[in-house]
Amino acid sequence: DTADGITTYQRIILDMDMFAGGQRTNESIDDYGRRLRQNSETHRAAGGSLGLHHPALYTAALANIAQEAGVAVTALSAEQQASAVSKVEREYLASLVIVLADERRYGGLKSRLKLE
Repeated sequence: DTADGITTYQRIILDMDMFAGGQRTNESIDDYGRRLRQNSETHRAAGGSLGLHHPALYTAALANIAQEAGVAVTALSAEQQASAVSKVEREYLASLVIVLADERRYGGLKSRLKLE
């Protein structure tokens, strides 16, 4: 168990539920978006943090906020650090929506976005 009482096993289950949630073949984009949002809210409520398991994303967000504020990363306030967390989560979820979108219907769009 970790400090928040969630085991490693439970975290993996949460992650798998989130990442295995690809768009179903006949699912509308609205239903898919709604389901993915619900999954992400459940994931976050259970202690998950989308994108933060990739430290480079968080580090880059911190650096951008520090640069905009004209301060060193170590001088960022708790509010600015929370803003970086929010930014990483939003960007990660936006990319996840595209990655998990139905390949048959949106493959052309995905390739035009050059997500590789």
